[in-house]
Amino acid sequence: MNNRIFPVVMAVIAACVTPMLANAQQAPADAPPSMLERLEEGEVPPITIYSPNEREEFTEYRLPGGKVIRTRVRIGNDVYYLYPNDQYGSALPGDVESNPNRSAQWNVLEFEMGGSREARREAAARAAASTPPPPPLPSASR
Repeated sequence: MNNRIFPVVMAVIAACVTPMLANAQQAPADAPPSMLERLEEGEVPPITIYSPNEREEFTEYRLPGGKVIRTRVRIGNDVYYLYPNDQYGSALPGDVESNPNRSAQWNVLEFEMGGSREARREAAARAAASTPPPPPLPSASR
């Protein structure tokens, strides 16, 4: 009988002592605040904070049936792409093989093959200027 009563007595004592310990840790409400030190202003952080008025642009790319294959998001100078999370094969949502998350993708670096854009534009403009106009079409007389 003693083995059955001991855990019950300990639980009652713990239930009675716990609120007293919790009240002992709280500061009195009428205590004055401690002395605060004045901090010096630091330098402005080297980050760019965009205003909420920045231009946001969303462009959806769709297949002829209307299914969205990707979305281009441009906020300020940042551009990233969102792709739908299609389940391929026999994977169903919630299976081990399926993944419910699909993160955004950024273009980190773009390579210019064959010179810069300006050089290609200048070459195309020179080629268009040096090309003679086509000969006139022969008149259709019968």
